[in-house]
Amino acid sequence: MTYKKIIFTIDIDAFFAQVEELKNPSLKNKPVVIGKKLNNKGIISTCNYKARKYGIHSGMPFYKATVLCPNLIFIEPTFSEYQEYSEKVFVICSQMSREIEPASIDEAYLDVTNKIINNRYIDYAKKIQDKILKEVGLTISIGISSNKELSKMASGMKKPFGVDTLFPEEISTKLWPLPIRRLYFVGNSTEKVMNDLNIVTIGDLANIPFDSKRYEEVKQVLGKRMSYLYNIANGNGSHELDTSHKDNKSVSYAKTYSVDMFNYDDVKSALSEIVEEVTWRAKYRRLAGKTITFTTKDAGPFNSNTKSLTFNKYSNDFEYIWSQVAKLLEKWWTDGKKVRFLSIALSNLVDENFIREQITIEDLSNINNDLNIERNEIIDDLNIKMGYEAFVIGEDYKNVKKFKDKRIISRRNVKFNTWSNKRKK
Repeated sequence: MTYKKIIFTIDIDAFFAQVEELKNPSLKNKPVVIGKKLNNKGIISTCNYKARKYGIHSGMPFYKATVLCPNLIFIEPTFSEYQEYSEKVFVICSQMSREIEPASIDEAYLDVTNKIINNRYIDYAKKIQDKILKEVGLTISIGISSNKELSKMASGMKKPFGVDTLFPEEISTKLWPLPIRRLYFVGNSTEKVMNDLNIVTIGDLANIPFDSKRYEEVKQVLGKRMSYLYNIANGNGSHELDTSHKDNKSVSYAKTYSVDMFNYDDVKSALSEIVEEVTWRAKYRRLAGKTITFTTKDAGPFNSNTKSLTFNKYSNDFEYIWSQVAKLLEKWWTDGKKVRFLSIALSNLVDENFIREQITIEDLSNINNDLNIERNEIIDDLNIKMGYEAFVIGEDYKNVKKFKDKRIISRRNVKFNTWSNKRKK
């Protein structure tokens, strides 16, 4: 079957853990988790597939993971290195298709419609996999469909290093039997709400007749999300990629955790990783923002809290933005709070190339000193090549004995003598 659009979702397998294994091959085949700890507390950011066999997963508290696997290897994340590897992968992706939309540090959408001949999209996906493995050393999984949402779900069906399709005509056999938790944008709390409504599988949602009493009952609980989730469950989604990023109103990242967090250090650790992701997305898109919005939710689907703060300058720097978010967290936090969901959005955006910060007197002094040093080095190099002091700084001119080269006795000879000598040869 021929499709109007062929969309790939590129998903780097256990990305942070893979990078750490590349840096230290002795970690391979050992259970590894990545995350930030404060006072031996924190939330796991990601883990390798060996650790996942013990039931460990992203968003799990460290203390629970160590109970499941006492010999777990913990590594602090090095986001600067992850960014370098991410860019290497995305550069290759951009070579394979000019239509690319980065979704996160380890995920991107590719429109490969014009690259596919005779429906050989699986061959093209494997070509991308092999190229990234050979040139970067990382394995990726690829989901293929005619829209972004279905391709996203397909990318997780044959991990790691897998390729799978999920076209609209395949959803009844591949998608509908899956638990509702596997539907795009369904988190733990939404799963619980849906289960309470007797929606256990994706098919249970998809097969509710539209405009029926049952549909309205579910919509009463889910609100605006009902229409979006219902469409995805029935194979509908976005066919167009956002490749310009010119009209972005915000850059955001959110995460739902498997258990409530009651501890301040756990929340702070988890929040710092979300800020890392937001700043990476902003930098990748060459954007800087001036306002942050910090949102939390507890286990109840509607118990949310939102705080906003506007800076006195535009920034996409992690250290600066994290310092502002930490202040918000400190003001908001009180003992007894519980957190299941965290979100950070950076808004009031501009192209980072147009950021202009006021230069201080100290900055001007430093610039002047640097220019003087560079200028003197250039003049010294030129005079060495000429064999005499042919170039001087303006303010030093009166102190220089002119034409120190004894072969040159007048300004006239400087201008004509060399030329006439060459003519005689």
